[in-house]
Amino acid sequence: MSFTVDRLSGVLHLLFLVAMPILLATEASSFDDQDTHPRLTVSGVRVSGLDSLLKAELRMVDGIETVLQPAAGKPVSVLRLLQGGSRLEDAPPCRARNHFHNPLRPFTSSGVTDLPFFVRDACADTPFAVTRSNVLWGTRFVSPVEKGPGAGNPFDWDAARL
Repeated sequence: MSFTVDRLSGVLHLLFLVAMPILLATEASSFDDQDTHPRLTVSGVRVSGLDSLLKAELRMVDGIETVLQPAAGKPVSVLRLLQGGSRLEDAPPCRARNHFHNPLRPFTSSGVTDLPFFVRDACADTPFAVTRSNVLWGTRFVSPVEKGPGAGNPFDWDAARL
């Protein structure tokens, strides 16, 4: 009888170990445009020198808490403006396709994406049809020293400098 009880106990323990992770599993996500991106932005801004730079170089005495008045809409602080931008970073979703760079590959083929195939397929008829490295997307540089034609990004470094 002892052998049967011990064996049954072992089977129940095994069943418990297999069943519990399945029963208790929940969806997990490592990022979220509406929650994680803004929190990462706040963390990054707080550990960067942006607050000091705004105060020293641009004479914004409140630094990242300086309230700006946009052409349209309500006044917003520099920090909240950056948070809003981080929420919009992946809008539309196809835009996220240009976030990454593989430094081991040539610039023109160094784009890396984590978008699933069905999202990439849905992006086929958009300006985001081709996966580009974030370096190429943001700067138009096609090699460490050679600049190429526009990559379809109206907010690249050249546009920002106008």
